[in-house]
Amino acid sequence: MVCVMEFDSPLSTSASSDSTTLTFLVGHCFRVPTRSVVLSTCNASPSRWLHRGWTHGPTRMSALAASSSSVPSIPGDENVRTESRKKRIGSPIGIFFAILTYLYAVPFFLVMVLTHPFVLLLDPKRRRFHDGISIWWMKSIMITCLLFPKIRGLENLPPRNQACIFVPNHTSFLDIFVLGWIDRGKKFVSKAKNFRIPIVGTAMRFQGHISLEEGSRKAQIQCYKDIIQSLESGNNLTLFPEGTRSKDGRLKRFQSGAFKAAIQTSSPVVPITILGTREVYPSGALVPIRYPFKRMEAIIHPAIDPAGKTDREISQLAFDAINSALPDHLKVINNEASDSI
Repeated sequence: MVCVMEFDSPLSTSASSDSTTLTFLVGHCFRVPTRSVVLSTCNASPSRWLHRGWTHGPTRMSALAASSSSVPSIPGDENVRTESRKKRIGSPIGIFFAILTYLYAVPFFLVMVLTHPFVLLLDPKRRRFHDGISIWWMKSIMITCLLFPKIRGLENLPPRNQACIFVPNHTSFLDIFVLGWIDRGKKFVSKAKNFRIPIVGTAMRFQGHISLEEGSRKAQIQCYKDIIQSLESGNNLTLFPEGTRSKDGRLKRFQSGAFKAAIQTSSPVVPITILGTREVYPSGALVPIRYPFKRMEAIIHPAIDPAGKTDREISQLAFDAINSALPDHLKVINNEASDSI
């Protein structure tokens, strides 16, 4: 059971050695100019209710002014961008998904509670049994909703006995569920407030996910130390290097924390491109807004060996790999991937 952190502002930290004097999960996002729009009231059709969900006020978009002509228009992207700004009550598939999420959490959590003393005794550092429970919680929800993501590139995964850092693009809360179909236990870094959510927060602590208290320099240093310790204990780690969800589907500038940790622990970095989740569950939606018209997909790229590379070089290689599998209209061209140090 996982909640992943998303940063709304730059975070930085430093420590005393050459490997720990760093900028952690830091930087300015790569921003793409968008069109200015105004929203006005209109009637909603039944098909809109079915596929896009009820809203607090059905709206239509009319162009107010176009921004720079150098920014290409993305087919269908304006609808997704506009809808993501609305506050939704939900759609039938979305409400069903939300109900299942909490309904299935209860029995899986009870199993986790009952087995936790034995997990701490037999596998205190990796807690692989709890990872398996989390994976099957997510898979059970997806299967019940008839959602079967396609996973490509499984042959690119490092050996099971080698800890690695997964670095996916991030456009939707559903990204976490798609990653659950990659049959490897993994730990996430999450905002401290998520650990205070009933049931979910306790399950996250049981699994060994890493907490970060935003706005605290001391907490940021401790978070980085926890990341290093988790990797050295043999755990796989998942970090979204953009730091937050992309609203338009394009990659944002990468933050450097994951790549510095890879160098310090000699852990390979595995880039992953996730496709099709933003259209189903865009940023800003309370629940999924439609059933996917196209199968969701995760593409696992070849692992990047950090040996002999700087964090900027690893970041650029990961950025290029993820970007290469995005649709042409979402690819970022001539972008420097990582933040300045």
